[in-house]
Amino acid sequence: MARIVKDSPLTTRKTRAKLPIGIHWRGIDKFLHLGYRKGKLGGEWLVRWYLGEGKYRQERFATADDLLPEDGEDVLEFNDAVTYAILVATRRRDEALMEERGAPITVGGAVNAYVEKKTSEAVKSGGKPRTDIENRLKLHVLSDTKFAERRLYTVTKEDLSDWVGRLPSDLKASSKERIATDFKAALNFVAKDSRHRLSADFRMQIKDGLAVEWDDEPEARDGQALPDDQVRAVLAAAADVDDREQFEGDLHRIFVLLAATGARFSQIARMKVRDVQPDLGRVMVPPSRKGKSKKKRTHVPFPVDQATIDALLPVIAGRAMGAPLLERWYSEQLPNVDGRPHWKRVERDAWRTSTQLNSFWDQIREITGLVTAEGEPIVMYALRHSSIVRMLKQRIPTRVVAALHDTSTAMIERHYSASIVDTIDEMVAPAALSLTSPAENLHRLPKRRRAAA
Repeated sequence: MARIVKDSPLTTRKTRAKLPIGIHWRGIDKFLHLGYRKGKLGGEWLVRWYLGEGKYRQERFATADDLLPEDGEDVLEFNDAVTYAILVATRRRDEALMEERGAPITVGGAVNAYVEKKTSEAVKSGGKPRTDIENRLKLHVLSDTKFAERRLYTVTKEDLSDWVGRLPSDLKASSKERIATDFKAALNFVAKDSRHRLSADFRMQIKDGLAVEWDDEPEARDGQALPDDQVRAVLAAAADVDDREQFEGDLHRIFVLLAATGARFSQIARMKVRDVQPDLGRVMVPPSRKGKSKKKRTHVPFPVDQATIDALLPVIAGRAMGAPLLERWYSEQLPNVDGRPHWKRVERDAWRTSTQLNSFWDQIREITGLVTAEGEPIVMYALRHSSIVRMLKQRIPTRVVAALHDTSTAMIERHYSASIVDTIDEMVAPAALSLTSPAENLHRLPKRRRAAA
């Protein structure tokens, strides 16, 4: 049977100062009590919760603000102490319940569940298993055996921050960010499952623990941004590959839209026939699915030139407005003839994943021979970088560039700062003070009039 607690005055420093040295309790509810252990030099907060059969468990969780100012974390005033006491007791009760059920989910279990989910989604959509995600998480999470075996409910934000710190120092910042993003997605996936009974604040722990500033992220991506003549060379090469692979224009068209809009593959792949507006000289690009907040706009209107419209006319003429704009042929393999595989086209459907373009991008890169100034290969995402940098150099406001490319101004300023600085230099240069003006253009300033006596 739970104890009946006589409440002690714990709400203020003054009332606590009058209490004798020792432990004093105050009821939060019938089975939960806030405790205050007073010592010679201030006190500390405890929580006590009922286990059943007359048994209790208690735990110290913070310092009282008797001598130090409260900081909302280690030193707490009374009201915050009540809130934290409830959180601690709830978490411990959930942990005990998970232990009773047996085999609570581990970090490794969360990773494996997420990989299985992504693989299942890919197979259902006709794509290939997401081996990229699986390989990253295996190498950087599952290989850390001790960490992978940790029961998930025991993992704190400090543990997650420590994991980030253990990522190899020679990894590029973009690689670290990708790994951390995949890991965060895996943890959030299992945290949403009520069967695991993770605490209410666990998702906040994930967010805080993996919220890292990637200091070595390059400030600009100009090395991957291509001038217009090289973008045109890429599109010409895409047309050659399209013809070689007998895509009947499907491959060329998707690269035309990627280059013309700077949109992500996932956005282009979701475009419908109605999203092309030839009379207005623009296309309507669906927003990305990045982030969890609902997008305010259903589409982003993006101006394109007539050549882009002409490239799209064959796939919008006579087709239903709600049909996928860009499609491709899908084939099935037939029995081998003379030891060689044969394929039969079975249906046209929308492009599914960006990995479908990888082998063709390799061919395009081989044809064009494009590399960065440092000799690194140009990635397909360079078409997006090129679009953003092109607009910045045309002195289009950063806010407008960000809106057109469905991203934030902060992201543009962070990753494309070099282009922004160059643009500002070009704008401001004509207003610079000239110190070499011809002497005949100089005029003597009038003498100051003496003040009347």
